Amino acid sequence: MCLALSMMLAAPLSVMAHPGLHHDIERVTASMQTEGDNAGLLVERGYYYRLEGDLKASLRDLDEALRLNPDLNSIYAQRGLTLTDLGRFEQAEADFDRFIGAGGLSSPVLLARARIHAKNGRVAEALADYDKAIEIDLDVDAVLERARYLESHGKFARAAESLRDAIAKLGGAVILCDALIDVEVAQKRFPQAISLIDQQLTSAPVKTGLLLRRADVHEKAGHPAQARKDREQALIEAHKVLSKRSSGIHLLSRAKVYVALGRLDEAKRDLEQVVLKSPKFLEAKKLLAKLKRGESERTIATTVGELTNDR
Repeated sequence: MCLALSMMLAAPLSVMAHPGLHHDIERVTASMQTEGDNAGLLVERGYYYRLEGDLKASLRDLDEALRLNPDLNSIYAQRGLTLTDLGRFEQAEADFDRFIGAGGLSSPVLLARARIHAKNGRVAEALADYDKAIEIDLDVDAVLERARYLESHGKFARAAESLRDAIAKLGGAVILCDALIDVEVAQKRFPQAISLIDQQLTSAPVKTGLLLRRADVHEKAGHPAQARKDREQALIEAHKVLSKRSSGIHLLSRAKVYVALGRLDEAKRDLEQVVLKSPKFLEAKKLLAKLKRGESERTIATTVGELTNDR
């Protein structure tokens, strides 16, 4: 039972429901029928109910577990997570405080409390919880969330430092490298941003998007000639990729390059092919709609930059 509870506390906050959850609930329910009232089993079933999305059933089990054994610290962690999902943040925070105050350590709990602190404008407390959560479990999503929170409060240097540290420990997670590039650009540290893109280019199998991104950084740094050179190189790369495989994603990539080069008719032709092949390709449909509406090149180029950076 202790092992099951420790696994629950280590599980990420946003675990998606999986097909076996109802079997887990049935298994725990069967155990309860043979073992009688058991706070630990109620906590376990409450956890599975939360993952399944049945928050009322989860809270019912956890409240009953609390009635049976208010000294079982894991109850406060799991009930706090359920209350968080219910939007009852003040009660959730009280449970988290009780759990952590009694010596409980759980990255999901600390992340949940960090978000409550952030929601309430308690920056120092939020960052302390983010830091402790990541110290316990160096999770990419948590690192990215903390960096974005730091950025939102103008703490760019600390955001960059936290990302560099995580990248070094995780072996260069691409999504964190992308976030670090954004932070460097926000600080107008353009050479550092370009250096990071160059590092990615050395191992990227398809370089089109990275070349476009480097072009945008050169543009912001006041180097239009170098930006143009990168965009032309991106077009060469896009042609090369399409010569091997004419897929929707690669046509969209070339369309982005055409837009960046101001060749809007060619971009439109590529996008029309994409939409014809894949009518539900929303990214392509969004860009094509802007072209057909005749929006300004600046607006369309901004859209391309957003789509490229969110790739």
